[in-house]
Amino acid sequence: MIPATYDLTIPQGTDYQLPLAFKQPNRQAMDLTGYAGQAQIRRDYDSLGIIATFNVAFATDRTTGLVTLSLTNIQTSALSPDYNYVWDFIMTDSNGAITRMIQGEVRITAQVTGLVSEPVNIDYQMLPIYPNNEAAVAGNLLPGAFYRTGGDPDLVCVVH
Repeated sequence: MIPATYDLTIPQGTDYQLPLAFKQPNRQAMDLTGYAGQAQIRRDYDSLGIIATFNVAFATDRTTGLVTLSLTNIQTSALSPDYNYVWDFIMTDSNGAITRMIQGEVRITAQVTGLVSEPVNIDYQMLPIYPNNEAAVAGNLLPGAFYRTGGDPDLVCVVH
């Protein structure tokens, strides 16, 4: 199956939701019973560094083919309007077969209202994991981006 292409425009600093409805070739809703899903944003297609991971919520009645992808305002605040990103959504069926359902580019519109000069709480668990600065740079993180080491202790670092 060739994945659909859909480019996203995400407003920085907002809670973002993307409702999706999957249909079979006969236009009937796709039964998503037994499927799992994963969606991520990366700097480019061959980047190892994950910029953001969407929450994937299937409808309670999975026979409707409905899925909602979402990012928190904390996650979108960390996205830079200075860069273009890429994203995709994959689903794994009950037999373990993986299908890329949709993909595209991501554009971030800059936040104006609500900018603060005080410290902002960041959910460190949403940061990409790299063992050191060199690995973060190799994973296409840019200077000033945050990452964590994933070790014990799990340090939060800034790319330099």
